[in-house]
Amino acid sequence: MDQAWDPTRGRQVIAEAAVHLVATHGLEGVSVRKVATQAGVSAGLVQHHFPTKQALLLAAMHQVDAAVQARLEPLVSDRRSASARLRALALEILPLDETRATEARVWLAFIAAAPADPAITQAHAATWQELAEILTRLLTHHHGSDQPELDRATLLLAGLDGLAVTALAEPQRLPPPRLLALAEQLIGQALSPDS
Repeated sequence: MDQAWDPTRGRQVIAEAAVHLVATHGLEGVSVRKVATQAGVSAGLVQHHFPTKQALLLAAMHQVDAAVQARLEPLVSDRRSASARLRALALEILPLDETRATEARVWLAFIAAAPADPAITQAHAATWQELAEILTRLLTHHHGSDQPELDRATLLLAGLDGLAVTALAEPQRLPPPRLLALAEQLIGQALSPDS
């Protein structure tokens, strides 16, 4: 792939290779050599685009974030009710298929590394904040509240995160049908006027 190299597409190919390695081997399984092999490029080309391992890891994190955001944007902006949009968005971030499970494995690896890495902490916090703000707007609109529904949104997002982690760590305990049913309960609680 080094010949006729498109730098923009090339960065994406390298980041996708890093995503694959993080999803299958965790952050410790990522090296310039392994990413180069996975991407079908030279190690020098990987280092040209990503001079440090942290830069490579952050590119993988941003790659996953961009893919998720691309799927969420149409759900947030469609014309359905706030509750329907919230439900669709909440279910979209759960590992209910292989694509979302891969993304969740990558995200979980980064969450585990966040306490020891300020750059990962910052990137995670920005993404989590953005998602919490979207959920807050949808819940505030659904409930017709004068005050933002930040606590409901935070509880929902934390609950969904917990379900995702459990589904990844113990898939036999939380197979997709059960994961979906429990997520529906969390969503129902967030949408309930009594919660």
